[in-house]
Amino acid sequence: MSRIIVRQGIQAVGEGLTSLVLVGKKSALQVAKFEGKLQEVAQNFVSDSAQWSSLLSRAPASGRLPLHFDLANLIAIPDGASRNNTASNAHSLYRDFKSINFSEDVKNVHIILLSDYSDVLPHVAAIARTFFKFSLKTSGLRDLQVNIDVVCEQISSEDTKFLGDLCESIRETARLIDTPANILTTDALTEEAVNIGTALGAKITVIRGDELLEKGFGGIYHVGKAGPTPPSFVVLTHEVEGSEENIALVGKGVVYDTGGMQIKTKTGMPNMKRDMGGAAGMLETFAALVKNNFRQTLHACLCIVENHVSPIAK
Repeated sequence: MSRIIVRQGIQAVGEGLTSLVLVGKKSALQVAKFEGKLQEVAQNFVSDSAQWSSLLSRAPASGRLPLHFDLANLIAIPDGASRNNTASNAHSLYRDFKSINFSEDVKNVHIILLSDYSDVLPHVAAIARTFFKFSLKTSGLRDLQVNIDVVCEQISSEDTKFLGDLCESIRETARLIDTPANILTTDALTEEAVNIGTALGAKITVIRGDELLEKGFGGIYHVGKAGPTPPSFVVLTHEVEGSEENIALVGKGVVYDTGGMQIKTKTGMPNMKRDMGGAAGMLETFAALVKNNFRQTLHACLCIVENHVSPIAK
């Protein structure tokens, strides 16, 4: 399974065959000087400043330019954005990075990210999304060492630590969303939350099954009572002494939504395993914030059910 490390500035490549990916907005790429560490890591694909300038002149305003039999790639992120997009254009980076097909003999992916400080977080997040952690395909998951070297003067070691934790949380969120409901049952998702809470030293509250009805959580109970495993309400609490705020992250955790008595159509059914994405996102947001010493009292409230078809689903 791939591992992602976020680093300050351009550093050395790992052992084994390495695929280089140069990423940045077109404006940032054009002002980057081909010298020092950049030249050192790119010299197998770009020999000198003249070739670097030639490469940039042929690079699209937006999109991916494969180099050297796809062992290297340059991704230009558009500088402009429409009224429907954020200025970072992270969606464009995600689309182009996802299109890279790393060859079987590649062991390392070395990403050089030239980014403004305000864009670093969405750009790193977009890259992290492309390295998934769950697959039932016969080919299985790739074992890659992925280094994201952020070239930005304002970036600090605290920033890179947070970005590394963010990458892990994004990939864990995707793993939970990708896992089908016959594997990620309500019991399994509850256990995932409890394990994370335990590892973080959080206060854990679990209300499950008939206890939900007894304690006034009728909505959660009735939505999930017909499921093959019982519904639950999980609260993780990160208490901070002297905190001035109580912040709640609330996530919908429907591990599969048939629609119940109002059953969904054949086109609406296939992706209903994603209906627990809110709970997965809030759980992993909680984890990333607590790992980085969040200074206010924080709660993750997860409503975990399976909306099932059954004679008792009424």
